[in-house]
Amino acid sequence: MNKLLSEFSRRWLDALLDFTWRSWSALGVPGYAAGHSRRVLDPEALILFTCGVGRHDPRLFDEMLDWISLHERLINIQRLKTLLTRESFNGGPVLSALSRFMSRPKTASKWRRLAESLAAQKPPEPLFFLPNGRPLPAVGTPDPAFAKAGLLRDAVALRHHAKLFDPERPEALLLKLRALFGVNSRAELAAFLLTNEKVNASEAARQTGYFQRTAYNALVEMRLSGLLHVTERGGENLYSLKTSAWAEFLELETTPLWVQWPPLLSALETIWLKMRDPEWAHREPMKLALDLHLLVKDITLRVQAVRLDDRLTAKPGGPDETYVQECLQNLEDILAALKDGQD
Repeated sequence: MNKLLSEFSRRWLDALLDFTWRSWSALGVPGYAAGHSRRVLDPEALILFTCGVGRHDPRLFDEMLDWISLHERLINIQRLKTLLTRESFNGGPVLSALSRFMSRPKTASKWRRLAESLAAQKPPEPLFFLPNGRPLPAVGTPDPAFAKAGLLRDAVALRHHAKLFDPERPEALLLKLRALFGVNSRAELAAFLLTNEKVNASEAARQTGYFQRTAYNALVEMRLSGLLHVTERGGENLYSLKTSAWAEFLELETTPLWVQWPPLLSALETIWLKMRDPEWAHREPMKLALDLHLLVKDITLRVQAVRLDDRLTAKPGGPDETYVQECLQNLEDILAALKDGQD
């Protein structure tokens, strides 16, 4: 069982890091083969996810900082805060450190407010981890912004190698729309409506990470443009775009795919944090089966949100060893969703 879990944990981390590198590369980070995908990436969800998994790859983490410094005008700070809490991401202290680092004179206020609203790491600990999972100590004087958030690392030295996002890539559709419409709910709503037909305000809000009232008000105002169609069904309004006209206007060569990234990435992070716990590898099958059962219960709603709950097929009640193996296979099947839609 020890070997089974250690191999699982290693594969899991490798897959998460590969996905994260590919995603950032698709948005302009150099140094990794991005591949091609029609899936629209979510910058805020990706930042929050990297605040966790990026602690196991210092170069990846700093490439994210480099990219954010170039694209910070296109980052939705309030949405970052909302998704952190709503989707139960674990990287609050890391996001606090990142926000303190970004609190430079020209953009200090919005990042500083975010940093001050987040708790620091107590007691202080190293930001990064070695391949064996042990903390990576800071060699020189710790970076002051990160140290203030309770995370110790060497001083950040950005390479400024990140490129502006490519507006022709489907993965960058949200950034393209934000550059056009501004950093607000309308960019996400337009992206979602471009990839889905006839949706109500509640579903649009859930998919885009906004409060229902925010989405509803934005949709009502967007309707005034004459470019948003509304039909009534069962007493509710369903919104849609004339996708062919919008695709021509936005010069979309392929139809993008919408993915509700926040709950999926949050669920994957939760699984990873449990699996990296060294105590799990030494537990008896009965206790491990119980822990896995509780883990599955914890992630079920998030997995349901992205319609992957049909991959959770393991049923307790039989031999503990069998249940453990089936659970691990189910989790591998969910992990495989990261490659769905990738070329």
